[in-house]
Amino acid sequence: MASSNKSPNPNNPGNSGYAGKQRRILILLPVIIVVGIGVTVWSAVIYGGIRGLFLGLTADFALIIVWAALFLSTRKLAAAEREARERAERQARAQTADARRTPHLAQQNLNPFEQKTSILQMRMADHARSLIDVNAIKDGRVSTIYVHASVQNGASKWDCFFRAGDGLVGAGDLLRNEPDESRRAFFDYGRSLMDDYRAVCAQYHVDEPTELRITASAGTHAMHTDVNYQPLDGEHDDPYTAWASEVYASIRNEQAGRG
Repeated sequence: MASSNKSPNPNNPGNSGYAGKQRRILILLPVIIVVGIGVTVWSAVIYGGIRGLFLGLTADFALIIVWAALFLSTRKLAAAEREARERAERQARAQTADARRTPHLAQQNLNPFEQKTSILQMRMADHARSLIDVNAIKDGRVSTIYVHASVQNGASKWDCFFRAGDGLVGAGDLLRNEPDESRRAFFDYGRSLMDDYRAVCAQYHVDEPTELRITASAGTHAMHTDVNYQPLDGEHDDPYTAWASEVYASIRNEQAGRG
């Protein structure tokens, strides 16, 4: 059987061992503590007095430093591995969805630029939709998806919120109990989609928008996008919060009309 001398690549989604290694290293901590106590006692008995205690504590400190360095490096690799795997899964889902959409978009007589930007808008909506439980969509608890993408000070921004009943809930609220790495990966991927959108604009020599407001039906996938080209000043007025406030006011007006 042929063998390979290549070392594992932590950015390869196929390598799935770092999370397990992290758990095993964590389990070693009680063992390290017991060994450290034993070393301290042994050193105090063999060398006696302050000198023995000092040597024992020095050995304990070295053990803890080695364990901490090993744990932190493995945790970093595990996070990179998880993010790479999630990114690959998202890309696979996006490619599958794009394959279904392309014939439909072709029937609309869209030019290549319009097709690519439409697909990216749909990807943004799908990415936001991935936060919502399927049953919540089926039974109507979540009815509308709102995706906000913008460019502020030359950097892409991305966020989303949802209509649940007669209220709104933000992506940050839904992710508050998730690990920091998962929250960061979710928003990073959204921003990367906006980066891709801007790259398409550059490719076709079209002015890039400063703001996209995507409103999508959670159940039917119907969507509408409002595009803004006016410069945004995020330091004085957060466009995401401004839009959420507008949507919330609209819901309140809708409630008043029903009443």
